[in-house]
Amino acid sequence: MLGYRFLRRLILLLMFCTGFSYAADPLSILQSGAQKAVGLFQQDDLLPADQAFHFIAEVKDSRTLRVSWQIADGYYLYRDRFRFSLIDSPGVELQTPQMPAGKLKQEDNGPVEVYYHEVSFELPLQRSANAALSVKLHARFQGCAERGVCYPPMEKNEVLDLPVYSVGDAASPAQNRPSATSSAAAAVSSSAQSALMLPAALVLIITAVYFGVLDRLPAGADAGKRLKKALMLSLLIWGVLLLIGVTAGNSNLMHPLSPLSFP
Repeated sequence: MLGYRFLRRLILLLMFCTGFSYAADPLSILQSGAQKAVGLFQQDDLLPADQAFHFIAEVKDSRTLRVSWQIADGYYLYRDRFRFSLIDSPGVELQTPQMPAGKLKQEDNGPVEVYYHEVSFELPLQRSANAALSVKLHARFQGCAERGVCYPPMEKNEVLDLPVYSVGDAASPAQNRPSATSSAAAAVSSSAQSALMLPAALVLIITAVYFGVLDRLPAGADAGKRLKKALMLSLLIWGVLLLIGVTAGNSNLMHPLSPLSFP
């Protein structure tokens, strides 16, 4: 009788914890509850948190920290549970880390990204002073065992010594990498000029020929006709240079011969 009452109370507790409702699938509720029950009775077999998720923080250079985890077999870390901050570290700010993609894992609340075995990534820093100094890194993360038991969020504090800032060290992403907007604008500008070069060359040559660049200038022509002849000749030469540039694969309207080299 005692065993029956205990089992009934355990089932009711598991149904409550898993959000049981009339719209839910009873079979999936029971399966989830059974997994949680097994996990509860197997907690004594779990590795200590520091062994399951061995955390390492180190200095890569004067503007970059590196964090890594050695994850035991049968355990994993959630990608979206990482939090980082600096404590009592004036003159230094953390920038957004570039975290690698994880593996998708299907859980009760839907798919999540997790890390198995090991993971490491860099924490870029923004410094307002170049002198050597110490920073205190606060890291927060959470992981679980495959058997269905999750650890409480874990927190680590590490004091790290930053060297004197060196010009050769990696800067923060905002300083060291061209923005997506500027890269896209440069690509559009280059492609636009390339598309315009051939039509521009043809327009210049046709205009010069139409207005008599190939006609012989009569003797005693006035200054206006001479000026017109010089202008049309300039248009013809510029059009020919653009044609040569198009043939050479250049996309610069102002320097059509830039890819060519002469002995």
